[in-house]
Amino acid sequence: MNSTSRPIAARGEPDGLESYHLLLQLPNPILLLKGEACIITLINQPLLDVWGRTREAVQDKSYFEVFPARRSGLEGELFRQVLETGEPVVRPEVDVPVQRNGQPDTEIHKIVLTPVRDSAGKVVGILCAGYDITSEVQLRQNAEERERLLQQTKDQLDVAINAGRVGVAHWDVQQNIITWSREQEAIYGLEEGEFDGTMEHFIQFILPEDMPAIQEANEKAITEKTDYKVQFRIRRKDGAIRWVESRSRNLYNEAGELVYVTGTNTDITEQTEAARQLELREAQFRSTFENAAVGIAHVGLDGNWLAVNDRLCQIVGYTRDELLRSSFQEITHPDDLHTDLEYLHDVLKGKRATYSLEKRYFHKNGALIWINLTVALMCHPDGSPAYFISVVEDISARKKAEEALRESENRFRLIAETLPQMVWMADANGKPEYSSKQWERYSGLPTLQPGNWQKILHPDDQPMVAEKWAAAWAKGEGFVYEARLRHHSGQYRWHHCYAFPIRDAEGVIIKWLGADADIHDQKLFAEYLEQKVAERTRELQQANSELLRSNEYLQQFAYVASHDLQEPLRKIQSFGDILEARYGELVGEDGRTLLSRMQAASQRMSELVRDLLTYSQLTTRQRPFRSVSLRQVVDGVLSDQELRIRELAAQVELAPLPEIHGDEMQMQQLFGNLIGNALKYVLPGVRPHVTIACEPVAFADIPAEVLHSSLVSPDAHEDQHTQTFYRISVTDNGIGFEEKYLDRIFQMFSRLVGKTQYEGSGMGLAICKRVVDNHHGYITAHSRPGEGSTFVIYLPV
Repeated sequence: MNSTSRPIAARGEPDGLESYHLLLQLPNPILLLKGEACIITLINQPLLDVWGRTREAVQDKSYFEVFPARRSGLEGELFRQVLETGEPVVRPEVDVPVQRNGQPDTEIHKIVLTPVRDSAGKVVGILCAGYDITSEVQLRQNAEERERLLQQTKDQLDVAINAGRVGVAHWDVQQNIITWSREQEAIYGLEEGEFDGTMEHFIQFILPEDMPAIQEANEKAITEKTDYKVQFRIRRKDGAIRWVESRSRNLYNEAGELVYVTGTNTDITEQTEAARQLELREAQFRSTFENAAVGIAHVGLDGNWLAVNDRLCQIVGYTRDELLRSSFQEITHPDDLHTDLEYLHDVLKGKRATYSLEKRYFHKNGALIWINLTVALMCHPDGSPAYFISVVEDISARKKAEEALRESENRFRLIAETLPQMVWMADANGKPEYSSKQWERYSGLPTLQPGNWQKILHPDDQPMVAEKWAAAWAKGEGFVYEARLRHHSGQYRWHHCYAFPIRDAEGVIIKWLGADADIHDQKLFAEYLEQKVAERTRELQQANSELLRSNEYLQQFAYVASHDLQEPLRKIQSFGDILEARYGELVGEDGRTLLSRMQAASQRMSELVRDLLTYSQLTTRQRPFRSVSLRQVVDGVLSDQELRIRELAAQVELAPLPEIHGDEMQMQQLFGNLIGNALKYVLPGVRPHVTIACEPVAFADIPAEVLHSSLVSPDAHEDQHTQTFYRISVTDNGIGFEEKYLDRIFQMFSRLVGKTQYEGSGMGLAICKRVVDNHHGYITAHSRPGEGSTFVIYLPV
C-alpha cells in the first residue's frame, strides 16, 4: 500500500467505499479509524482474528475504548502524530500475538499508518495496515546467526593458536626414540614426562579406524620424499576423543635413508567441530532453499535472477538456466510491474524493510499465474545493498477458487431471488447473513436481522423451533419442521421450514442454509381431506357392518333355501319313482315319458340348488388357508370320476403338481369342475384325452388381459410384482368353444350348448373363478370349436 493519504466523504463514510471493502478482503490485517476519537469504522476478519474479538464488540467504537491502556502508550502517540502532521508512520517490526491451531503464537508485522483526508484535504482518519514479515525477518535472523557462528569459529581458532596449543615431536628413526614437548603431552592428556618415547605408546592413542589414513600419508611422504600431513582422532588418557592435525618433515642421510622426523601436532577439535557445524548449516540452508514448498530466489539489484530453487522453476515453467539468463521484469505482467518496481525503490531508499503484494507472472507456456510475492533486502557487512531475497507463492488455485466462489454466490443469489420460498443463510453460529427478497415481501421487515425471526414466529411454535435448532447444532445435522409465520398483514400462515449445514473440506460446519415454503393452503386442504376421510371411514365402517349382517342373512337364507327347496324336490323324485314303478303300465308310453321328463327336471333343479349353495358359501364362508397338495386333490377327483373315465375309456396325463397355501375343499371344487367338464363335453366317437400340466412363472409372464379380467385389485397387483406363480393348465380334446364368448363362460348360469345335449346347471366355471379369486389367482381359457379347450390357472406360490 502506498503512503499517499486517501480522501474521505464529509458524512464520515469513506469515499469509494467499495475500494475500502476490497481492501478488507486482503489476507493481511486492515483497520480504518475515523476522527480524533479513532472510531473503528472498517475492520477485516484477519485483524479480528488477531485481536480475538467479534465485529460487534469493536465496530463503531473508539480504538481506545477497546484498548484503554494504549491511549497513553506508543500507539496513542503515533495516532496523534499522523492526525496532526498528515504524514504516514511506519513501524518496521512489531511482535503481534496470534492464535495458531488453538495455541498462542507470535508473528512479526510491519505496521503502516496512512492519513485519510476528506474532499477538502483535511486529515479525518487513519488507515492502518499490517503485513506479516515473519518469514523475511527469520531469513535475515538466520543469515545473521550464520555470520555470528562463522565469526565465533574464527575467534575460537585465533584463541587456540594464541594459546600455543601446538605440540612438537621428534623421532630418531635409527634409535627408535620419540621425544614429545610438554604441549604435545598435554594434547594427549598426559602429565609432563608421562610419555615413554616408544612408537607403541603413541599408537595406542590413535583410533583404529584412522590408522589406515596415517599409514597411507606416511608411506607417501617416504616414497615421494615430501612433507607429511594428516588429520586423525585420538583417545586421550581421560577417554575424551580429540581431533589432531599432524605435520612433519623427514630427514635423510647421504645414503638416502630416513634417519630423523620432526613435526608438530595441533589440537583441531574445535575447528573441526565448527567446520562440521558450518557445513551442516550450509547443507540445511541449501536443503531449505531447494526443497521449500514456495519459490525462493536471490535477485540482483537490477532484477536479474541470481539463484532460484526448483519450486520457482516449477511455478513459472522455466528451467534454472533459462531464469538465470533473464530478469523478473521479463515475466511480470505489465500492469503489475510499476507497483513492484515502486516497492523495490522504497526498500532501497529505506522507506520500507520488506513488502508483499499479489501480482501476475507469465508462465513459459503463455498462461498467467497469480503469485504472492514477499521481498526483503540483503546487505553487505558495510550496509550497502547486496541482493534481494524473494519468496514466491503460487496462489493461482486460490484466485480461481475465489472467482468460482464469486460466480457460485452470484448463481445462488439469482436462484434464491427467483424461488417462491424465503431462502436464507446464516453463519456457523446461526447469525443471519443473507435472506432473499421474499422475506421482506412476506414479513414486511427490511432484512433478516437477529431477533426478526422470533418476531414473526408464532409464540406457540417458538419452544419447538428452539428445541429443533439446539438439537441441530448439537448433532451437526439438518432439520425440518412446520411452524406458523406472521404475514405483514398480521395473519399467521403455516410454513414448511428446513435447514441443513454447509461444511468445508475438513467437514467443519461453516454456514447454515434454509428455506421456508408457504403451505398454509395445502395445510387447510389436508385438514379438510382428513375430515372427509374420517367421515368416509365411518360410512364405510357402517356399510361394512351392514354388509356383514347381509352376508350372515344371505348365508342363513342359502342354508334354509337349500334345505326347503331340496325337500320338495326329493319328494317329487320319490313320488315319480313310485308312479313309474306302480302305474307305469297304466299310463302308457306317453305317461312314462312325462314322468321321465318330470324327474329329469327335478334332478336338474336339485343340482342347481346345490351349486348355488356352493357358490354362496365360497363368497361368504372363508376358512383359514393351509398347505394343500394339489396332487392329492387331483387324485381324489380322478377317483370320484373313475366310473365315467372307464365308460369313456378316457386317457388322463398328469404332470407333477406342487403344494400351495389354500383351501383343500375349494381346490377339490376347482379341479372337480374342470375335469368333470373335460369328461362331459366330448366329441362323439372321439376318445377323451385330458392333460394336466404345471410350471412356475413370474408375475410379469402373466398376460395383461388375464390380469385385467381378474377380481384382484390393482393394489394387490402391485404387491404381487415380485411373486412367483404356478401356471396350471387343464387341456382336453372336447367340443371346444368360440373364444369370443370367453368373458361369458365364467358367469353364473352361462351355457354355450343346449341342455338337451349336455347336462349341467351353468354354475361350474363360475365356481372355478370364485375359487381362483379367493386364492388371489387368475384364470383364463383358450379354445377353438371342435379342437378342445385349455383352461389356465395362475396360483401364487
